[in-house]
Amino acid sequence: MGESTAKRVNESNREIFSELNESQQRVFLKSYNCSCNAEQDVFEFQDKDRTKYVKYNEEWYYLRVAIV
Repeated sequence: MGESTAKRVNESNREIFSELNESQQRVFLKSYNCSCNAEQDVFEFQDKDRTKYVKYNEEWYYLRVAIV
């Protein structure tokens, strides 16, 4: 995800990986390592202020939370 795309999003919707709580880090890494969806309950679907971008290893990643 480009730096400029993430920077256009409200700061409250961006997090540095190290600032996520332990459960959020675990879910992020699970998805990152397998490039797949992860069943989770730590990122809220309907929370308009939820984290949408995570900076990990100097790159921004978009988090999509879906109901399946």
